[in-house]
Amino acid sequence: MHGVLGECTVDSSKEEIYKKILEPLKGETIKGVKLTEDDQWKYTIKFCEPIEESAGVIQYGNWANNTDEKHTIGKIDNTHIKVGTNWMLLTYKDGDTYGSHCGQEHRHADIMLLCSSRLIGNTAVLEVNNEKETDCFYLFEIESSVACTSGSSNSSGDKSLRFACIIFITYFGKMFWGFY
Repeated sequence: MHGVLGECTVDSSKEEIYKKILEPLKGETIKGVKLTEDDQWKYTIKFCEPIEESAGVIQYGNWANNTDEKHTIGKIDNTHIKVGTNWMLLTYKDGDTYGSHCGQEHRHADIMLLCSSRLIGNTAVLEVNNEKETDCFYLFEIESSVACTSGSSNSSGDKSLRFACIIFITYFGKMFWGFY
């Protein structure tokens, strides 16, 4: 099943729900993030909307060779979303193919969103893993408040249930056992 909400295309109904969690990030763009201060490559990232065409992450640069290269790292029309407690993993697949390395497979970006009090906090390129034969990847870490509500233990239903249990125990504890 491929469905589209905004621009991201995912494979499952569960991921359709996860996309809704990302809605506050629509319209946000992260520009110029680098692996190291001296890195020749810069990255631009958008959330479930294209930078250009269907690119969700683009790599720019390689000034060391006096070129102005640009590579699509991942596309929003092949998105995968996983969630946990206080984190989300957004993966864009089907980027440009590698030239002579990584088995000439398509590039892909893994964007780890970690719980933060700000909509977009600290951003980092954690790893550019392109020295393997296969399964190469680009790993980004972004602090975001959207990740704080992604895990099942953070859902409002669970908080309401915990609150109801506390009230129940307190009320019946006073009534039957005389404590409070």
